[in-house]
Amino acid sequence: MEKKNMPNAFVRFFSYKYRHDGVLAETDYFQKFLPYLIRRRSEAMILMDVEIDMTKTNEYIREFNARNTQSEHKLTPFVLVLAACQRLGVEKPKMNRFISGKRIYDRNAIEICYVIKTRMEEKGQEVVVKETFLPEDRLFDVLEKVNKTKTRSRGSDAGGIDKAMKTLSKMPRFVISSTFAFLRVLNWFNILPKSVMKNDALYSSAFITNVGSLGSMAPYHHLFDMGTTSVFIAMGMVRQINVLEDDGAVRKKDVLDIRFTFDDRIADGYYYVKAIELFRKYLENPELLE
Repeated sequence: MEKKNMPNAFVRFFSYKYRHDGVLAETDYFQKFLPYLIRRRSEAMILMDVEIDMTKTNEYIREFNARNTQSEHKLTPFVLVLAACQRLGVEKPKMNRFISGKRIYDRNAIEICYVIKTRMEEKGQEVVVKETFLPEDRLFDVLEKVNKTKTRSRGSDAGGIDKAMKTLSKMPRFVISSTFAFLRVLNWFNILPKSVMKNDALYSSAFITNVGSLGSMAPYHHLFDMGTTSVFIAMGMVRQINVLEDDGAVRKKDVLDIRFTFDDRIADGYYYVKAIELFRKYLENPELLE
């Protein structure tokens, strides 16, 4: 994850090994063929369901917030999911890979996007933010960054990328199509400007949508062919289920449904399963994130 000085556009164009957001990954011959066998990210989607036991986690959240009564921002399941994703980016680095120009790259930062709604109503503006995490960040660091971002985003107008897209949307269709085609060409040859990647949510490690905050179940989300985002995570609401114990008794248990969408080409099935196991371990034992 250590950032290095990237070569200039001329070198990136001809060497293909370096990008502003990553470096060429070391892979076996079969993985090198996968982007040719499965050409689009939308064709390579793998869907996985994860049911998190929130019994211990809910107690941890209550105790954490009770210890930090002076803070106006409280720990939530969403922050824990962000922190668990940050740990995956460190401990399971293949989850932070992406494909561009039919080549597989290791991303050089942990960047996670999510949506903040300025007002909880239908006409409330949605602001997409990209959070950058360091490998050494722990739960308190994640919470602090998210809280600062929420405060800043809810008190600000649309950012530069939003204003640019709003202007572009007023143009004729051929202009919009040509603009996106041009951006795809620049991305293919690794010369897309850093400023575009920095402000575009589709150039990120993962995108998280928290529909549970709206009282909804988690949907299965698609991946975008545009950009480089290889992982999409949908969080549902915490719900109660009945569990049959060994002695025949029935008890209620709080669970959180999370649905993952992966690009099948960046890692194998065994790697994904182990990554999900680690993700579940962190969420069901949140003290490990401190």
